[in-house]
Amino acid sequence: MIRKLDPKPQQKSAACQAKGAADLFLLQRISQDSILSPMNTLTKFAVTFGAVSVVLAALPAAAQEKGNNAALSATALSCMQTATDVRDNAIIAAWDVQYPAIKTALQTRQASLKAAWTQTDAKTRRAATKAAWDAYKKSAKSARAAMKASHKAAWTKFEADKKACSPKATKDDNGSAGMDNQL
Repeated sequence: MIRKLDPKPQQKSAACQAKGAADLFLLQRISQDSILSPMNTLTKFAVTFGAVSVVLAALPAAAQEKGNNAALSATALSCMQTATDVRDNAIIAAWDVQYPAIKTALQTRQASLKAAWTQTDAKTRRAATKAAWDAYKKSAKSARAAMKASHKAAWTKFEADKKACSPKATKDDNGSAGMDNQL
């Protein structure tokens, strides 16, 4: 919040003026205090050291990056295209397997829960709904585990293929298995 100064300052009471003088004295005393001076120096040193460290750490990376800007051979480019196709087709196939498994699990759960809700006895109904949910949980967990294993295998193979294509290719592809895990 910005306050504008009043062109005609109001008269302050003597107590207010005394408090202002005491605050001013305290601020002057703190600024001259020997405890804060080393802290300021230490802070300045830490900031300077941090900035220099960042610059020095970036220099070798920049030099290495400059050296790796060479174009990949046509063979390496073709190899990377094939590796990408193999990886993505494997992940698509894994999704093609997971979708029907989850759909079947949901349909089975739906039918089981509907049947459970036909029970008039509360104890029997609770046992039937618990069994329906447990069966669904087991089926969904199994489908997710199969998807995860297929996904991991596809990415492991891709990483090996990428290294075999060209060591330089590893720097060009910024994708990771974690991005696919978010689907």
